[in-house]
Amino acid sequence: MVLTGAERVKLWRERQKSDPRKYGEYLQKERNRYKDKKISGVVKPIEDMTEREQRRTRKHWRKHQANKRERMKQAIETNNFLANNTPPVSPENGEFQQNIRRTNAQRRGRKKVRKDRSKAYRQLRKLSVRLISAEKLNQRYRQRLHRMKNKGKLSSESPRSKTNILLKKQNVSPKVRKTLLYHFSLVEGIKQKYRDNKSEKKRQLIRNVVKSNILKKYRFKHFTEKTFSFCRKTKTTEHLEYTRKQHKNKTVTKFLKMVREFLQRDENSRCAAGKKETITRNKIKMQKSYLNDDLRHLHEKFYSEFPEHPVSYLMFCKCRPFWIVKPSTKDRETCLCIKHENIHYLIEKLYQSQLITTNRVETIIDNICCDIANKNCMYRQCDICEKKEVGMNEQDLTQQVSWYKWCTRREEKVKNDSTVTISTTVKVEETGVLGHLIDEFQESLKKFCYHYFNIVHQYQALKRLKENLNDNEVVIHMDFSENFNCKYEKEIQSVHFGASQRSISLHTGLVYHQNKVLFSFCSISDCKQHNPAAIWAHLTPVLKKIKEKIGTIDTVYFVSDGPTTQYRNKQNFYLLCTYFFTIGFKVGNWNFLEAGHGKRAADGIGAAVKRTLIGQVLNDSNTSVQLFLVEDEDVDAMNKLIPDSLKPIPQTMKIHQVFCQEQHNLIVQSRHVSWFCKKPEPCDCFGVSEFQFDKSNATNIQSDSLDHQSLENGV
Repeated sequence: MVLTGAERVKLWRERQKSDPRKYGEYLQKERNRYKDKKISGVVKPIEDMTEREQRRTRKHWRKHQANKRERMKQAIETNNFLANNTPPVSPENGEFQQNIRRTNAQRRGRKKVRKDRSKAYRQLRKLSVRLISAEKLNQRYRQRLHRMKNKGKLSSESPRSKTNILLKKQNVSPKVRKTLLYHFSLVEGIKQKYRDNKSEKKRQLIRNVVKSNILKKYRFKHFTEKTFSFCRKTKTTEHLEYTRKQHKNKTVTKFLKMVREFLQRDENSRCAAGKKETITRNKIKMQKSYLNDDLRHLHEKFYSEFPEHPVSYLMFCKCRPFWIVKPSTKDRETCLCIKHENIHYLIEKLYQSQLITTNRVETIIDNICCDIANKNCMYRQCDICEKKEVGMNEQDLTQQVSWYKWCTRREEKVKNDSTVTISTTVKVEETGVLGHLIDEFQESLKKFCYHYFNIVHQYQALKRLKENLNDNEVVIHMDFSENFNCKYEKEIQSVHFGASQRSISLHTGLVYHQNKVLFSFCSISDCKQHNPAAIWAHLTPVLKKIKEKIGTIDTVYFVSDGPTTQYRNKQNFYLLCTYFFTIGFKVGNWNFLEAGHGKRAADGIGAAVKRTLIGQVLNDSNTSVQLFLVEDEDVDAMNKLIPDSLKPIPQTMKIHQVFCQEQHNLIVQSRHVSWFCKKPEPCDCFGVSEFQFDKSNATNIQSDSLDHQSLENGV
């Protein structure tokens, strides 16, 4: 008889086990083979696996162990059954027959009997489970049939039959009979409408109509629910409007709001500025935002800020808004901060050289500062941690390494037969020894601590400002968007590919009032200038619109980034303390964010406006953004208000807050960080400097000299 493969393997193993020497060699060979697999990485210990592989392996172990226990349980049950149901061996001559030899046919027969018996027991258990399920299903259908019969019985009775049954053998007036008939007819009609409408929205409206305070007053609430077959847990309101069903778990809803607000902050995500970078989910179209860090690190940051609200990493990921996504390789990051990028290049190289144990700049700063929320510590002016540096592991400091760096260089170029010097920013590869790399890192880290503190402090101060705005205060968050190239619906080739395309300047932003967005705006102009004169020409219609909407507004907090060619310069400060008050305001407060940070809101408005302009070309436009038109004459008129000779404010590059009041003409107060503990009055926190412009340079300023046009919402 030809043996199968399994039978041949079984015979080979029996021969191996019969010889102890061969069997020992076989086991040693298998052990060596397993060790080779571990060395080569084919077999990994459980501690070296990833979390996903660990879960999969442990799941396999649990399943294997459960199957083993099931087989052992079945074997025990089978042996017990055989022991209880097998008759004893018949005695012969007072002794039991022992060591009875059976033929091969007998052994195969007994084996087949045991196999069939085990199979029968397994089928019996399966059938028992199926029987229990069938009984439950039978009981369910029996109750359903009973309800359907009762329902059909009640529905078969007409309103007139119900009236006759109720008034049987009763002598009542026709008016009472007609009123009762009207009641049953009305109830039946409402019940029919309620049954036919499958929409929860329409059913809720019917419930809102039926249930009222009058029924509650006369204690007919339960009777109404029983009459119309309303569930007592269904939601009803006093107003005839649909209210969406809220999540039963209020904790999840609370966490959802907290995580959404946390991830939408400027330090945690950046808003995409492209007009095509949108995402739609359930017919809701939103501008994309890209995470600035890994979700696991953001979860740790969230837990450190809100320790009283512990949220698991899984729940944190589930609460992430759909429009805030992780950037992919095609989402090229632009407009990044040069200080952040350069310090990251240095940290990555030190981490690769095993000089430091972490590549997170936040952890490094926390190790060298007493308190990251203290200005003196972060400005490296603390007596305790001023000279504290990052600890380095022992390495050969003469080793040659290379790292990248963004730097600005001055180059000479020939233009119109003349040599001009221009500044260009390029990414270069630096080369040096590890010692030089460490020195440059320690020096750069001191400057970065100053930059990092300003970022975090400005975000937190402005966040508290928006949350605590008074009725007479607004916040304007603004920035210039990238110039938009205008398009025709149909273009000839020379216009499409040549230099004939016309571009316009966009100044975008939002106006906040009482922690809500009052309106978003975008001013459009043919003038490409982004200087203070152009800024105030763009701001004038926005400020007048604020006065038009809420006449009691007298305090404005401006928020912008701080380029010296646009917002942070002496011309802008001069117009803030002079021209701003002619529009009807009393207090002006300008706050500057760190370079490369905080442009999220304005970028989103700019992308929305560009999409609208493209839609206008295609005869399909719709926007809720307030649009204003700024003419070149408006910018020229504003230029005339600025004196030719103005003295600059000392340490302008370090200023992050400028405030002035109407009663203090030409006086500007400033400080290095923003603070609003006594708003709208200035406070002495963080050191306040005062500067006064020369009164001989002041010009006669009239706000009515500028006439702006407001565009309709449809562009």
